[in-house]
Amino acid sequence: MSQMFSFSQDENLVHRAEGIIRLMNYNSTWDVTFTATAVSERWDENYNPADEYESATFDLIGYQIAPPVTPTACFDLVIDNISGYYPIVALSKYKIIAIENGIEQAYFYMDWRTSGYYVSPDVYFYYDMANHVFLDGSGTQNISGTEQTIWALVPGITHESIGLGLYTSQTYQNSHPVLSWNAYNGTCTGYYVHKILTCESGTITTQYFTTSSSWYDDNFTITNPRFADAQAEYWITAKLSETVQSVGANHTFATGHN
Repeated sequence: MSQMFSFSQDENLVHRAEGIIRLMNYNSTWDVTFTATAVSERWDENYNPADEYESATFDLIGYQIAPPVTPTACFDLVIDNISGYYPIVALSKYKIIAIENGIEQAYFYMDWRTSGYYVSPDVYFYYDMANHVFLDGSGTQNISGTEQTIWALVPGITHESIGLGLYTSQTYQNSHPVLSWNAYNGTCTGYYVHKILTCESGTITTQYFTTSSSWYDDNFTITNPRFADAQAEYWITAKLSETVQSVGANHTFATGHN
């Protein structure tokens, strides 16, 4: 069962966000846009696979914020029960980009893919406008081009995958379903592909094992639903031991002939 979290914020701050980027070395006017674009699977506040939150944008324009307040871009993490005050990011890995005058100046990756949220997940960064680089929360280390993770940045947050099912994408090759999924965030020996085939003769449930993160079903052929006589349903779990599997996530479907 998933949990909802309520995180308190420092009373001295002027925001209630979990992803915070402050400007430094800016002049009297500034115009910078920060975008966060998901580069991995996404989960919502209940750890369900999400089609939402693919991208988020925060614009900072100089005349909108007056000194002595530090210009700050804010992103809400989806598990915050008041998320929505600022652009929302999900439990996902995002590429965060700084854009000035329409030109990409710097980027880094921020990974929120864990279910180990036991403390406030606030993370702080700086963007140095004079040098066009992202810096860490102390404002001293250049992190442009690097990958940052919530479990490395915040003490008390661990890298866990309990509740985060393996998100499955389905494409087609030569009219056959091709499944692919995110790697399990932990130790596993491989993956189970679960398939339920529904056809005129009834329902058949099968399970296939693979050590890859993709699988090709050459026993099922996609066709126009009007002429189809079967439906296939798929989902993925990770094999954690001989008797234990990870939780399943989304299911995908195909219509055609077996």
